[in-house]
Amino acid sequence: MKLSKRERERLRKNIIVISVAVVLLAAIVLAIVMKIKKNNSQTADQGIVLIYQIDGEHTDEDVNGVLSVMEKRAKRYSENAEVYEKPNGDIVCKIPMKTKGYDPTNLIDFINTKGDFLLLDENNNNTYTSGNRYYVMAKAPDIVSSKAFIEKNYELDYDLTAISITFDDEKKSKIRDATADGKLTTFYMYIDGKEFAKVYTREQIEDATLITYDIKDYNQANFYANLLDSGSYPVDVKLMIKEIN
Repeated sequence: MKLSKRERERLRKNIIVISVAVVLLAAIVLAIVMKIKKNNSQTADQGIVLIYQIDGEHTDEDVNGVLSVMEKRAKRYSENAEVYEKPNGDIVCKIPMKTKGYDPTNLIDFINTKGDFLLLDENNNNTYTSGNRYYVMAKAPDIVSSKAFIEKNYELDYDLTAISITFDDEKKSKIRDATADGKLTTFYMYIDGKEFAKVYTREQIEDATLITYDIKDYNQANFYANLLDSGSYPVDVKLMIKEIN
């Protein structure tokens, strides 16, 4: 069927209108996609960059120890975290902000803490705090695992926050022997020379796991548990540059 001149003109105008609409729609979609990509790129780049130097004399083994511990801690916040040593000896810790929400102050405090752990019995705790010779039952390298958890207590009207710390087989026998007499035994736990919790028991501990209920706030308990689980720096590290984007 042959179209009249008026019909052909109307069809041409309709095609132009539709074409313009399609082009505009495509432009809008493209603009949205580019904005999303840009935002994602910016978000991925945002985060915390910490640059450290190791204090004093140190060996390659010390550097590797620092890198290993720092990476474990950074990975607690993001699997995309990076920890590496630069040719000039600086240690760089990058933690992208594209992760679950966190407080940068607590994060930096967590990464900065050396993490030297001491487990003392009551007699040696008294000697330790008086500055004399003392015997340490366990240190950070003796820890196998540590975690914070909420324990249901059906006798009380609230739940308990707890930290469990499991030690290796060598310390298992020492802890078992220390709790064998059935008397009240108290263990004292320190990080970087500061007492942070105690463990009380009248029962013999067979599984090398100590549980403390001293820290009531779960976030703080989780901080200590993650710190112990990651290990301690073999040497002191000093924060030189801090960038928060």
